[in-house]
Amino acid sequence: MPSFGIIAEGVTDPIVLEAVLAGYFGDDDPDVAYIQPPVDATGRGPAVRNAGWGMVFKHFETGEYAKALDYRDYLVVQIDTDVSEQKGYDVPWRDGARELPPEELVGRVVERLRRLVGDEAFAKHQRRLIFAVSVHSVECWLLPLLYTDNKRGKITGCSEAANKALARAAKDKLSNAAGEKFPRAYRDAARAFEKRSVVVGAAKHNASFAAFLAALDARFSTEAPA
Repeated sequence: MPSFGIIAEGVTDPIVLEAVLAGYFGDDDPDVAYIQPPVDATGRGPAVRNAGWGMVFKHFETGEYAKALDYRDYLVVQIDTDVSEQKGYDVPWRDGARELPPEELVGRVVERLRRLVGDEAFAKHQRRLIFAVSVHSVECWLLPLLYTDNKRGKITGCSEAANKALARAAKDKLSNAAGEKFPRAYRDAARAFEKRSVVVGAAKHNASFAAFLAALDARFSTEAPA
């Protein structure tokens, strides 16, 4: 299995991505390093500081992202689109009166990051960059693990929906009413992704998750272990 670095928007997003990579490659101990947000004192989990979409942008604006490629084969770049219309992010959800489908919104976010580094630098590293743009949050990718109805395809209110399902199952919620997120709960919820069949099945219900798998398929053999 190749080695990966992860640059992510939030402190819990790398946990979900690591589980997905484990399932995709059929490896329960994937070679993954958390680059952004920084790791905590254990060297394993993300530290609760220096997070947010602005830090992802900063890594591209400064070229910091490329340093990870000195010792990682690939870099997974995760960012949500829930606030992509904010000033500085500047990726609207709509084109005139037309609401962008998730696949198109993903493409526009990748284009936004490309503009931050410029065509030449982006082209140099493009093959080793794998974008995990979650529309509108990575919690939406977890819903197919928690629901069997049309809530599997939700792209808004996903944290609330996940917490409701977890509470009904007498499991720990992902976050509390104040918005504090619990890494262990994310790890428990995402553990089902460690089976490739679950990863593939979940992606059928979420277009931005499917786009991430398509990006992996474009670089690696699709004949990974079942």
